[in-house]
This record gives sequence, structure tokens and C-alpha cells, in this order.
Amino acid sequence: MKQLVIVLTLLASSFAFSATKMTHEQRDKYVADVAKELRRDLWIQQHEDVNSTTEYPSYEEIEDFLFGEQSRYYESNLDDDEVEQVLSCYKSRSCRVYHIVVSSSYYSGYGEDSHFVLLDVYKRKHELLSHNIYSE
Repeated sequence: MKQLVIVLTLLASSFAFSATKMTHEQRDKYVADVAKELRRDLWIQQHEDVNSTTEYPSYEEIEDFLFGEQSRYYESNLDDDEVEQVLSCYKSRSCRVYHIVVSSSYYSGYGEDSHFVLLDVYKRKHELLSHNIYSE
């Protein structure tokens, strides 16, 4: 009986911990690790001069990036469902939108990719929505 109580207590405490919201510092570290993985993948593929920038954009910045004048020059755009996911995440209390832009050169070419990180701050998981901004 004591063992059952201990097991139930441990389960309850682990559930309570997993249901807590990530702190600002935890979110920043999580997204920094995602950016690091994106850069690492390009290095493995023999890309050079790999750089990334990460931001926590406002709703207006997201709309400008997705629908603004410059968006018509992107090599590819997010599809309508992905755009809806980004905007829905921004409006949700349990989700945070981060934007990572990764640039690199490959032989004589250059490219930039956009990655929206939709981070569930309770489940501590993310979804990555990516598209190519520029390549030559």
C-alpha cells in the first residue's frame, strides 16, 4: 500500500511539473537549441558561412513577414494551412511563435530559409514550419 501511495505521488508530481508553463529563460534556451540544430544540419550538408537570427515577433511583424510587400519575392511561401497554424499559435495562451532565419553559402550559391517555431509552452514541444526565402 505504501508503494502504491509513493507511485501515485510521483506520478502526480511529474504530471504537475509537466503541466507547468515554461519560463522565459527556458523558452529562449529551447529555441536557441532549435536554431543550433538547424545550423548543424547545414554544416553537415557542407554549407559554409552558416548564420541564424532568432526573434520573438509581434503579431504585426508576423503579418508583415507573411503578407507584406517583400513576401511576393520569396522563393516559396508557407501554404494557407501553415499560415493559419502560425496565426493560431500566436493567439493561443499555450503556444509561442518564434522566427528563425538561417543563411548559408553552398559552393558559389547563397540562401536564406525561414523557420517558424510553434512552441507549446506546457507540453514543451514544438512544430517547425519552414520555407525558402532566397536562393541563388
